[in-house]
Amino acid sequence: MNYAPRMDLGGDHGSAFAADAGRQGVDLRLWGKFGSLPRPYPVVCHLVDTGAAVEVLWRGMVPESARLTVARELGTSVEDAGRLVAFWAALHDIGKITPGFQMQVEEAFAELRGYTTAGASARFRHDEASQRFLHRMLVELGYGPGLAGDASAARVAQMLGGHHGCFHGIQARHADPRVPCPELGGEEWEHARRGVLQEIQAVFDPPAAPRAVTVAGAAVVCGLVVLADWLVSQEDFLLDRLREVPPGVTELDLGAHRASSAGQVAALAREAGLGRLSLSEGSFAAEFPDFPPNALQSSVAESLPGLVTGPGLLLVMAPMGMGKTETALHAARLMGDAAGTSGMFVTLPTMATSDQMYGRVRAYAERRRDPAVDVAVTLLHSMAWLNAAYQDTAGGLDADRGPVLTGGGQAGEAPRAGTVTGRGPRRRRGCGAASGACWRRWRWARWIRRC
Repeated sequence: MNYAPRMDLGGDHGSAFAADAGRQGVDLRLWGKFGSLPRPYPVVCHLVDTGAAVEVLWRGMVPESARLTVARELGTSVEDAGRLVAFWAALHDIGKITPGFQMQVEEAFAELRGYTTAGASARFRHDEASQRFLHRMLVELGYGPGLAGDASAARVAQMLGGHHGCFHGIQARHADPRVPCPELGGEEWEHARRGVLQEIQAVFDPPAAPRAVTVAGAAVVCGLVVLADWLVSQEDFLLDRLREVPPGVTELDLGAHRASSAGQVAALAREAGLGRLSLSEGSFAAEFPDFPPNALQSSVAESLPGLVTGPGLLLVMAPMGMGKTETALHAARLMGDAAGTSGMFVTLPTMATSDQMYGRVRAYAERRRDPAVDVAVTLLHSMAWLNAAYQDTAGGLDADRGPVLTGGGQAGEAPRAGTVTGRGPRRRRGCGAASGACWRRWRWARWIRRC
C-alpha cells in the first residue's frame, strides 16, 4: 500500500507542545472554538473531532453508492477514499492559525507569546486562509500541481476552503512558496500551521495522494465535511470535549482524542436522526393498504421495476387528485433500491404545502421503515418550528435553551445560519440547511454566536 510522504518541518521553534521525537507537534494555545464556552477550545482538537466525525459518517451513514462514487472519482478504493476524506476534513479549519483569526479573542491572543500581528486582516476569512495554505502544502505532499484538468492540490484546497458555502477563486501562483501571502502571518504562524498539519497526518495516516480529484467527487466530499463540522461544533459536544483538555495543558494524545471523539460522534449522529433509511420492500398495495391503486399507480408499480437498473429520473404528469404523491413515494423507493441509495427529499413550492405534506410523508416512513432504524423526517423550511406536528415528532423545542452551535466566525464574515437548539440537529429551529433571512434577523442577537 502506498502512503503519502511525511512533512519535514525542520528544527524546533519552541512549540508549547513537545510531540514524539522527530515531530514538531502543535501549540495547544491556538484556539478554534470559543463563543459561549468557558474557555477556548484548541483548533487542533476541533480538526481531529471533524476528521473523526467523517470516519463515523463514512462507515455508518454514507450510502454505499455514495462511497463507491467518491472512490471512483478519486481513483482509489472505498477504504482509502474514506481515509483520505477524514484526513482532508481534519484540515478544513487550519486557516484559523492566522493572526487575523486568533486576535478576535483578546484574552486568548494574550497567551500567544511569540506570535506577531503582522499581516492581520479581519477581512481575510479563515476558510480562504485554509485554501491558500493548503494549496501550497498539498503540492509538497505529492498532490497534483497546477490548475489543469482535475489537479488534486488545487481541487482539495478549494473544496476545503468552501466549507462555509463560499468557494474562493484560486490561482496557480498561490501554490508558489515564493509568492507571499501577508495575511497568513509570519514565520511563526507558518511553522505552527505546518506543525498541526504534520500531527494531523500522523493521527489519520492518509494513503497516497490522488493526482486528480473530479468536481463530482469534491462536491460529495465537501458536503460530508460540512456535515461533520456542523455536528462537532455543537456546544454540548464541545463542553464534553473541553473536559478532556485541562486548562493550561501543553501535551495531548491526539490519537486518544480522536478515538474518544468518534465514540461521542456516533451517539450524536444517532440523536440527530442521521442514518441509512431502510424501507421495507413491497407492492404498492402493501405500501398503501387503505385504497386500491388506480390506473396511474398500477402502471408505475408494474412497469418501473423492470426499467430501472441505476440512477434515473421519473416524470409523472397527471391532474390533481390522481395520487401523484403516493406514486412518487413508491417510485422513489423502487428507484432508490435500484440505485443503491437511501433517503428521500420531498420538495414543494410553499411552506404551507410542505407543512401539509409532512404528516403524509412521516406516516409513510413510519409505516414502512425497518423497526431497528430510527427514521428522522425533517421539515426543512425556516418556519418549521411553528409546525406543532413537527415539534412533537422532533422532540420539542426549549426556547430558553442556550445556543448549541458554536461557529468559527470571523470579522467580516456572516455567522453560520441556522442555530441549533436542544441537543442536536433534529431540534434546530427551522431544521433547514440554513434558516430564512427573516428568522435570522428576528433572532440574531439571541441565537447566533460567533466563534
